[in-house]
Amino acid sequence: MACPFIAGGYGRCQPVGPACILSDMSSQRKRTIPCYQQVANILRAQIMGMEGESPVQLPTERDLCRIHEVSRETVRKAMEVLEADGLIERAPSRGTLTVPAGIRAWRRLRQARLITVATSVGSNPNVPASFYGRIMQGILSRAEQAGYSISFNHMRGHFPPISEDCGPEDPQRVLGAIVAGIQDERVIAMHTQVGYPVVSVDYWSRDPRADVVVVDCFGEGERAAEFLLEQGHRDLFYLGNAHGPQSGRQHEADADLMFAGFARALRRAGVDLPAERILFCRQSSEEVRSAVEQVTALRPRPTAGLVLSSSALRQFRAHLSGVGLSCPQDISLMCKSYVGEDLEAASLRGDADLMGRMAVDLLLERAAGRRCESVCVALRSRLQRGPTVRQISPRA
Repeated sequence: MACPFIAGGYGRCQPVGPACILSDMSSQRKRTIPCYQQVANILRAQIMGMEGESPVQLPTERDLCRIHEVSRETVRKAMEVLEADGLIERAPSRGTLTVPAGIRAWRRLRQARLITVATSVGSNPNVPASFYGRIMQGILSRAEQAGYSISFNHMRGHFPPISEDCGPEDPQRVLGAIVAGIQDERVIAMHTQVGYPVVSVDYWSRDPRADVVVVDCFGEGERAAEFLLEQGHRDLFYLGNAHGPQSGRQHEADADLMFAGFARALRRAGVDLPAERILFCRQSSEEVRSAVEQVTALRPRPTAGLVLSSSALRQFRAHLSGVGLSCPQDISLMCKSYVGEDLEAASLRGDADLMGRMAVDLLLERAAGRRCESVCVALRSRLQRGPTVRQISPRA
């Protein structure tokens, strides 16, 4: 058979982002995977994907150095790892050969007991108190309860550059994949096309083969409008997130969904929301300050508004003082948040930990054959009454 180590080489071994390791479910620490371990992981993945029952000779250390663009010492340490795994044997006269019995043993011990998680480094999955950090806590705790291990593939950004490092895992090695903090259909498709179960978390994928777990942003918008109306507010505004340069500005998906729910609840109550009271901006201080100026210049001036992100709400409150106003005395504010965020504000709080646990449950359900069709689970948020909204008239 053709040797896969050169013809199908992965190219240069690049440093990866910080991997998430849990010594227990309450603490998390960062580490950088050593380069020799990266090479060992690549070689192991190639070995596990080989077919046939005969030993295969690996390239020489010199060739492996060239393929992966690493030092000879790095290659030697990688080979020591594989030898300790029982996957290869080295002999001066024959070179390095794979060990079929060791490969079969490795598969028996690990087959269907590993779940891979593809996630965006930019989403702070390694910070337990962050939104994606809490999703990861839910994934890790639920997987541990069910007796499964987690491996991480850290990618750069919500729309990561596509390279061979971010490809799907060998389906003989993993049970399935959870994609969290990545909004790129290409990444999701790469995994669903392999054939194992895939769950997209916090992004409503269009891939019909993927399960989805999201926060019910539409419902959050409805509940926010109902709450503000209950407090007597009728002159309202909406501020959603946008990204990209001014010429090609795009709304975040959550921003549009939340606005749709907000506007629907207002229409149902007979309250008008003119176009000039609907704003979208990036979360930069300058753009939020500009939004404050636009809102406070409206006549009649709004008494309350829904701001999508907690970051924008904090900045909005700070910039109000620049125009001689304050929250909630002059303008009441509420936002989208998550359970556990250190935020003293009225907000709709999604349960990120529950999202992670639900993702594992959906994956295991599909893997066990208990369900064939994909599903989307939209989790409801909890209303947190906070000091940023005041009542201006008795409730009806």
